Amino acid sequence: MEQNTNQTAPQIQQPKKKKKFSRRLRYGGFATLMIAVFVVVVVIINVIANVLVDKYSLTLDLTSSQVFDLSEETQPYVESIQMPVKITVLAKESDMLNYKQATQMNTIIKKIAQLNPNLTLEYADIVEDPTFASNYPDLSLSAYSVIVESELRQRVISLSDMFPTESNSSSSSSSTQDSKVEQKMLSALLYVTADDTYQIAFLNGHEESKPSALVSLLEANNYEVVDANISLGGIGEEVDGVVICNPTRDYSAEELQNLSDYLNNEDNLGKAVFYFADPSQPELPNLEEFLKEWGIVMGTGTAAESDTNKMFYQNPYYATGVYSDPTDKFSSLFADRDLNLIVPGSREMSLAFTETGNREAVTILQLSDTSIVVPKTVDENFTSDDAAVKGNIPVMILGGKDMYDADNNLIRSQVLACGSTAILQSQFLQNTSLVNGDYVVNLFNRIINVTESVYVAPKDMSYNLFQISAGQAIGIGVGFAIVLPLAVLACGLAVWLRRRHL
Repeated sequence: MEQNTNQTAPQIQQPKKKKKFSRRLRYGGFATLMIAVFVVVVVIINVIANVLVDKYSLTLDLTSSQVFDLSEETQPYVESIQMPVKITVLAKESDMLNYKQATQMNTIIKKIAQLNPNLTLEYADIVEDPTFASNYPDLSLSAYSVIVESELRQRVISLSDMFPTESNSSSSSSSTQDSKVEQKMLSALLYVTADDTYQIAFLNGHEESKPSALVSLLEANNYEVVDANISLGGIGEEVDGVVICNPTRDYSAEELQNLSDYLNNEDNLGKAVFYFADPSQPELPNLEEFLKEWGIVMGTGTAAESDTNKMFYQNPYYATGVYSDPTDKFSSLFADRDLNLIVPGSREMSLAFTETGNREAVTILQLSDTSIVVPKTVDENFTSDDAAVKGNIPVMILGGKDMYDADNNLIRSQVLACGSTAILQSQFLQNTSLVNGDYVVNLFNRIINVTESVYVAPKDMSYNLFQISAGQAIGIGVGFAIVLPLAVLACGLAVWLRRRHL
């Protein structure tokens, strides 16, 4: 009995210890292997993610207005560019994270450049390299500006062009509410790659005005601006459109004949005149008779708004415009935008006819149904109830003369008349809370028949940017790519060692 016990005891216990140790080793090794695989996968994912983000600007835009994303109109146009274009940002790329305007600008520009291999993007610090500006003697350069250039021509976009400031009348301060980076970049790309440019001539010689804000707006949208004096002869056929802005002396019959000859274009038509009037003008019977031939009647009174909810600055003469036809080619781009079009200090207008022979005239902009006409001479007791003319006062009329060419294509010369010169002031054209600037550009493009044009709306910049420094960014990257995987590995090893000694 005793011998049997001594023989069987080792046979029962020894295999159990071996099996237990083997199982621990097997499970512990497997756990270590899985942790190692996990760490490797995490590191690889981080590396791939960093490469993709750097190369393709893969980002997640959480802003309500998608301020870091491109508009749907941008991609097909940029992809269609067939010549090399160089884009140079005048700042170090690392500096583009310093504030939200620069961050948004850099993101949009990088995304545009990545759409087409013909576009190259570079960075140049003109502060560290003051000799850089000598390469562009004809351009006015400043930090954070952008140079867009091709073999044809070049253009510089300033920071103030991309982020115009809006004045606050109540606080006498200014701030940036919108970004026009995408809009200005597309305009510059169009300018440097377009086969044709368009010329606008401002008439002078009759004390006309030449609003600098309008000139800047036209030049920023690929128009060449020149001066012309019809008293010295005709207008050259290279001129695509003529601007007459608030003349205070009437034109002679001979001068107006020169203007008619320009519009007739040797029976080829295809020309345009833009007339901007003002209530303070004296009587100009010759010019106004010329306008009647195009269906446009200029009244003597001033259009005003009686509803305070339809005024700007609570001024009845700063009235909100109403699109006569929100679906037409002049208004359809803006009808759905929650922005006002202000028509300040406009003369009353009316139609002389709607259609006669090969001519037609149409109101394209008016005031609301609560608008009135204030006579040129009124006493201090005048109220809206005293107005003889009320409701839907025209403030912009377009007259046209049509013909068909040999291929049966419609050709048209057009005269646009607006009762307001003040609509061209910078406080309206450059105010991103209004649609005035975009609307005026679209008028010129549509009437002159600019075939190559792209429009994108400004982006709302009223968001808060979570900003981190370059050092913080490196720290976060190291934390996620190295520290976190190593921490997971250490925890896994600790668990394995603990289980091994249990």
